[in-house]
Amino acid sequence: MHKANQINRDLKSENILPSVNNGIKVCDLGVSRELEPDMTKDIGTPYWMTPEVIGEDCNYDCRAVIYSFGVILTELDTLTTPYSDYRNKGLSWVLLRDKFCRGELRLSLSENCEPWLKALAYACLMFNPGHRPTAKSIIDTLQPLVHQESLMNA
Repeated sequence: MHKANQINRDLKSENILPSVNNGIKVCDLGVSRELEPDMTKDIGTPYWMTPEVIGEDCNYDCRAVIYSFGVILTELDTLTTPYSDYRNKGLSWVLLRDKFCRGELRLSLSENCEPWLKALAYACLMFNPGHRPTAKSIIDTLQPLVHQESLMNA
């Protein structure tokens, strides 16, 4: 999608379908669209949205999806939904939003998280979109790990 100048504005774990034979598929592309200057604000599911999608200027691009991917990586590690510790205390997205947009609220990973996963997740979750990896660099990071895993299972 990124190569075609398209953006999925609602990437979250619920929209990823695992397949034994064909890797994964992304579904629910209803709010996907072509990238333009001055994109629509607050599109997506709150806990997976990036600060620049929520911010006032709405100047975001495909790096917003990379942030959402980072959120999914934290879910895979912690086996909990984003910010569940705050939500379990009754704090709503509205109460958390300002802290989140200022970069004061960060997702965390488990203590026993694999170092490569921790590095990738935190890179994807960088507050500054310019510091996030590209989709291609994420693929370049993950492909050797997938290849190594398939060799171990052969």
